[in-house]
This record gives sequence, structure tokens and C-alpha cells, in this order.
Amino acid sequence: MIEEIQQITITKDDFLGINLDEISKDTKYFHDYSSKFADLCEENFKNGDLKVSKVFYLLRDACSMTLKPKSTNEPYEAGCIAGDCRSAILEDFTEQDLEFFESILDEITDCRLKSRIADILWILKIPKNIKFLEIAVNEYSKISLEPSSLNQFKIDAFERAIRLSRLSKIIKNQYAEILNKILECFDKVEPTDQYYCLRMSYLLDIAKLDKKLQSSVAEKLENFADAFAKEGEFIAAIDYYQESQKWYKKLKNSPKIAETALKIANILIEKAKESSAISSKIDLEQALKKLRSIPAKDRNELEIDQKIDEIRKLIGQNNQDIISEMSLIATDKINISRYQNNAKLAVKGKQLSEAVLCLANITANPLYEDIKKSSENLLKKSLFSNLITQIYVDADGRKLSQITTKDDRLKHEMYQQYHIHVELTVDGRILPAFWQILEEHKVSMRFIYDICRNSSVVPADRVDIWAQGLYYGFDRNFLVSSHLLIPQIEHLARILLQQEKIPTTTIDEYGIESEKSINSLLQEPKIYELLGRDLTEELKFLLTEPMGLNYRNKICHGLVGGSPNSADIYIWWLCLRLVVNNCVLFGDTCRN
Repeated sequence: MIEEIQQITITKDDFLGINLDEISKDTKYFHDYSSKFADLCEENFKNGDLKVSKVFYLLRDACSMTLKPKSTNEPYEAGCIAGDCRSAILEDFTEQDLEFFESILDEITDCRLKSRIADILWILKIPKNIKFLEIAVNEYSKISLEPSSLNQFKIDAFERAIRLSRLSKIIKNQYAEILNKILECFDKVEPTDQYYCLRMSYLLDIAKLDKKLQSSVAEKLENFADAFAKEGEFIAAIDYYQESQKWYKKLKNSPKIAETALKIANILIEKAKESSAISSKIDLEQALKKLRSIPAKDRNELEIDQKIDEIRKLIGQNNQDIISEMSLIATDKINISRYQNNAKLAVKGKQLSEAVLCLANITANPLYEDIKKSSENLLKKSLFSNLITQIYVDADGRKLSQITTKDDRLKHEMYQQYHIHVELTVDGRILPAFWQILEEHKVSMRFIYDICRNSSVVPADRVDIWAQGLYYGFDRNFLVSSHLLIPQIEHLARILLQQEKIPTTTIDEYGIESEKSINSLLQEPKIYELLGRDLTEELKFLLTEPMGLNYRNKICHGLVGGSPNSADIYIWWLCLRLVVNNCVLFGDTCRN
């Protein structure tokens, strides 16, 4: 079909015969345009109307590309890549295609579609025609910035408009109009539009304000943060303090940078008081990190060193609380609704990339030494369990091991704590944040592919399978996801050891070489150094240990079926965390 369509020559008259306004009605995103145009292209081709089919074919290709507003040289890329196949890129458009776009440009009334066509013409038409630049900027800037309808598409459009408007002095008036529109939106915003102000701040940052305006932006953001803090909206307050701090850094206002850092630390301390002991530990460590970032010259007036000492004492007390809490968790059913609400709030209202980063860091990995210490204390309190032989069985009643020694009991208790951590993390943190993201965003395969492609833990020849594994999770098929991702964890451990010249194979007496199992790989002393003790021990619990979840072996032996369980979800999240936290596309905004 495509080859036949490409041979067709079309004119402006072929375009005028379609009701574009009706087609584009209620369409919000470019991928929606692309999907509609693709369907109409196929429909008209089947009906034998090849010229109209060609019109929709070109419009589909124009809308299928993904806008990268930050890029000057390559602002558009293929919206979808799967193996050797991809959707359209700028280089696909011929001179004839561009002539057609130029002929219909004035006839397009939809500002979103018109901005895209004008942008393509500005980039590709030789010689450059300032007219296309003007039209693109003008049409982009018509897009509404009202809080009720704001989405990432509109933010990207305005960012593109800002960057384009700075390319020529001829359209400096348009730049001024765009800036005034954003400033007007920023000035009238109220705290009730919680994350709207942050998005306007992002656009103003791109626009490069003068120092006077920078100062007023920083102050408003800080005032909003103060209001959120007073209302107990801790996550929103931290987001706004961090944003105001960014502007104070532009102004090189060292005292205000220190002051906002202290405010963030104080909120984290307050937040820790309302959280579980394990969550409190994370908050307190973050507060300590924030205060340590303050230069020595700004510490005395704000009594930062005293505050650091206070946090250290709280952390010491918190360690004891963790032991008590774990003991309670092991025996009593707890209400996790508060943690679920906090998890939702952590990702709510954020851009997709920020939300996924927060999901990947919605909680910290369990610390091996903390779990060990907690388990030791629990065993000390449980005299009865130390006097009897325990039989450890699986869900089907099969005997897995017999616990008789002190070391066995400790290991068993530690794995019980790991299991509790998995269940609570999935139910209390991962899933609430996950569902909130899916409620607000469409997570595309392309988005996941880009993350994997830019992550240092994903080998270049394994990007597709990592991307598929993570995407299946976002598509709520965690069972398939774990089947794809678990072998990749094994492969990752294998290549890390190989890079350190550690043998990952064994040779028998006949010279036959075999790959070591994941269990053997995780026992290598070097792997503790490469992955860290905490992650290595967690992987052993999740994947290989009979007293743990032993999930890798269960999958390989066909013992997992039916509905996905907490293990599937947690392993998917752990892989997401590994990939995202080693991806150059992300900053440090939500990382633990």
C-alpha cells in the first residue's frame, strides 16, 4: 500500500475536499491526530481514493513524529521504533511533499496542526523562509495554557515556540508576546492549582528572564511552598522549595539558597514524624544530605550544624523504631492507607518523566545490615523458636529446607523481613503510584525504549528486550514482564563479572564448558562490590534462595502461572529502578 501511495501526486485541491476541522475535533495530542489520519489513509485506499489517501498519509507522517523541544538540531524523531522498523522522520519528506505542505498551509485552521506543518517547512525548506518560522511560532503560541486543560503536549509546544522565537530578531515581538502570556499565567495562578505554577516556572526558565523578574518568580514559589508547608502538604512544599532554590541559584543568592535548603530539611523532619520508621529513615537521610550541601559560610547564622546534630540523633532513634516496627509488622496487620496516599501524591501532577523517576524511587531498597540487626533482635525475644527444629515448606507443602542451626534461623527470619518489605512496598507504594501515573499519562513503548537506550545498565544489544519487559509492566502484564526481565538480571550480573575478568563458566572433566547459574554468580565475592551488598542480598532473596521467593527457579521450572503476584510487580519495579537511576535522561529530582 505504502509504495503505491508514494507514487501518487497530490495538490491543494485534493486537500480542500476533506473536512479537516471535523476530523480534528476533540483531538488533544499529536499521536491522536496520527492515529486518525492513519485510519483515514487506509480507509480511502481501500475505497480506491488514492489521492485523498495520500493526503492523510502525509498528514499522518507529519503528526507521528515526536517533538523534542530542547533540541535545536534534531527537534523531531520517530515516534515509534521497533527493531528495524520505525515511523516517519524529517528526512522521509520529499521536495514534492514539502511543496504540498506549503500549498495547504494557509488553509489549515487548527493551530496545533498548522504549527507542526509550518515547523517542518521551516526546518526542511531550502532556502530558509522566515515566513514559516513566524507562522510556526504564532500558531504554537495560540495553544491554551489554562490550568484546566494543561498537558505535556502544550508545555512542549510553548517550549518550542520560545526556542524558535529566539532564532530571529524579526520575530522579537512574538517572543515578547509569548513571554507576557506565560508571565500573566504565572502571576494569576493560585496555590490551589498545585503543580501549574511549577510548569509555568519551567517555561519562564527557558525564556531567560531578567534579574528583577527572576527574583519575583523565586519569591512567589517560596511563598507557595510556605503555604503548602503550613497546610501539611509536604510533597508539594518540597517541590516548590526546590523550584525556588533553582531560581535563587540563578541569582547567586547564597543566603536564600541556604534558607530554602533548611526549610526543605525541616519539612522532611516533620514528614518523618508522620511516616513509618522505614520511610522516616529515608526522609531523615535526605534532610541530612540537604543540610550538608550548605556551604560553611552560610551555616552559622542558620545554626545548620546544630540542626545536623539533631537529625543524627533522630536517625539513631529511628533505627530502634525500625526494629520495633518490623516486629509489629511480623505479627499484626497494619493500615497502609496513609502510605498509599503519600505514594499517589508523590507522582500526582508531575510530567511523565518526573513521575516515572519518582515511581522508581518511591521507596529505598532494604538495607541488609538493618534487616540482619532487626532479625537478630526478634530471635532474642523469641526463645521458643530457638528451641525447636523448623521445617520450611513452599505453598504446595513441599519441604524446602530444615532449620536447625542458629544461622539457619537468622537467615529464615531475615527472609521473612524481606518478604514483608516486598508485600508492603507493592501494596503501599508501588501500585498506588503506578495507578496514579496511568490515570494521568499514556506510557508509550517509545518512551520506555528511550529510557533503556540511554541507561548504562542496559547493554546496547539488549535494549529491545529490556524495553519490552518494562513496557509489559506499564501495560499491566507483570507476569510476562518478569519472564522477560529476570533473565536480563542474570545477564547483567554475568557481563559485570566478565568485565572484571571473573570466569562465568565452568569446565568439567571432559572439557565441556557450561555457564554458571545465577545462584553461583550471586555468590561471587566480586558481585558484592559491583552491585553492592544490599542489592545482591535482595536479589538472592528474590531469585535464588529456597527460603526466599526463589522466583527465578520457579519461572524456569514452569511453577508460576495464573495471575501476577507481588513478586512479579516488585521485580518489575526493581528493574525499572535500576534502569531509570542509571539513565542520563533523568536528573536527581525524586531519587532517594
